Amino acid sequence: MTAPAFPWHFVDESGDEHCLQDLTDAQTFVEYVDDEDPPYRCLDADGTRLRLIMWALELVLRKEVPADFDPAGLRVAETPAGWYEEYAGVVHRVLTRDGKAEPAASDQDISQPVPAAAVPSDLGAAEFHRRWMQARLGKRFAQ
Repeated sequence: MTAPAFPWHFVDESGDEHCLQDLTDAQTFVEYVDDEDPPYRCLDADGTRLRLIMWALELVLRKEVPADFDPAGLRVAETPAGWYEEYAGVVHRVLTRDGKAEPAASDQDISQPVPAAAVPSDLGAAEFHRRWMQARLGKRFAQ
């Protein structure tokens, strides 16, 4: 999968539209955004919808998603190795039980099907996000 093409058309939670010309522009303008924020919308140059997680002006995750993507549809599955955040059967992020967060960089795409051995987890999407961010920042998440 190739990286989403710039410019990105970004509509913030206030409904204001912005044209982000490149990664530097995105990481200068968008300070914080994730699935917990009021609705935002981002489309790449080809019109493909992007899921973004920005933290302190750093692009942490960019993921091509269906046009009708709704964060409420995110699910968490688990195996003995760890947890898998998925949407419509495609893995977006992974958190291993030893505290490794994947993808490790926003330019990585780990699109893969959910492992066959995975079962639904009691861990909700918000708690998965909290633990994933802690692991990504090098902190050991509390289980």
